[in-house]
Formats: sequence, structure tokens, C-alpha cells
Amino acid sequence: MKILFFFRFKKIKYIQLLLIIVFINFCSLSDPISEDYYKDNANIAGGEKPLTPELSYNTENISIQWTESIDPDTNLPVSTYFVYCYYKLLPEAYYLDEDIVYIWDKNESKNREFSFEDYIENYYEGAGVYYFTVTAFDGERESFHSNIVQIAFE
Repeated sequence: MKILFFFRFKKIKYIQLLLIIVFINFCSLSDPISEDYYKDNANIAGGEKPLTPELSYNTENISIQWTESIDPDTNLPVSTYFVYCYYKLLPEAYYLDEDIVYIWDKNESKNREFSFEDYIENYYEGAGVYYFTVTAFDGERESFHSNIVQIAFE
């Protein structure tokens, strides 16, 4: 009985050793991708990012407007824009969903504009400096953020 138990235990050790060897060989076969892999747009879903829109502030009707962005893959205007707002400080990281205060879609509105009346009713956090930026979204990729407009509310 002791010999049979020893044989079974020894067999388990050999199986464990074999599994470790197979695992190590498998890991060494799949080399990591190079640092430049994602610099080639062919390796990224969605191709080129849309062109960056330009943001401006209209003091007359208290709103921001932005220029039209073009999708380089189709040469057509981008139909969706995200308006981001940051209160008091610029963020360490852009493009967070929680910072989006408005999504503009050309099928819903023809003017590329965001009114602060809407913002004040829904998001106003008090007096202070607010920073706004816009990005274009082509359905696959988001552009770099536009210039930043700084507005002080009292």
C-alpha cells in the first residue's frame, strides 16, 4: 500500500513538472508587441482620429461654439461632439465620461453650440472658474481635445 501511494504521489509531481514546462514554453512563444505597434493606424480600430475642433466663447448669448471636424478616413464631417467641463482645476486625465456635460449630435441640432443656461440649470457647482473643451467623435475614435475656454462664474 505504501509503495502504491508513493508511486501515485511521484506521478502527480511529474505531471505538475510537465505542466510547468509546457506553460513556460507557451509563454515564451508569444512575444510581446513592439512599442511602435499602435503608432500604425492599421493596428487601431477606427483608423485616423477626427481632426481637432476649435472652440470659441460667445459673450453675446453666453455659449461656446466649435468648428466642424472632418473624419480623415471618410473626408466627411463628424456628427458627434462631446463637451467636457472641469471645475476650478484642469484634470490630470482628459476624456473621462464623468466630465462630459453635453453631447451634440448633428441629427438633433444644426448649430454646433452649447448654451450655459443649460449648464447652469443642470451642473452648476458654484462661483469659480470653469474650463470647457470639445472633442469630435466619428463613431470609432475621439479627436484630441480642442483648445480650452476658461470662464469665471460669480
